[in-house]
Amino acid sequence: MGPYFPTEPWGSNTIRQASRLLPKSNWGAPSKPNAAFAAIRSIVEDGGYLVAFNLAANNPNKDAGAGMCPDNAVNPAWRDTVLHAAVVSL
Repeated sequence: MGPYFPTEPWGSNTIRQASRLLPKSNWGAPSKPNAAFAAIRSIVEDGGYLVAFNLAANNPNKDAGAGMCPDNAVNPAWRDTVLHAAVVSL
């Protein structure tokens, strides 16, 4: 990886790691956000960790096209993703 991104050990063989892409549709119906938050909450309450990245913040200039990202993700799942969540369960 070179000097800019050195290999960093983290965790151990007793943890579980996972990441998920949460699409816009997870926030559309009233029950879907509750289910997503319940899953995240259970991991954190059980002592796990969460690192999440908001990938599609609300853009007040959406109609004007300012600051919009092109719809060109190589993996189609990224095109509708609004949250990338990585979790570690101990």
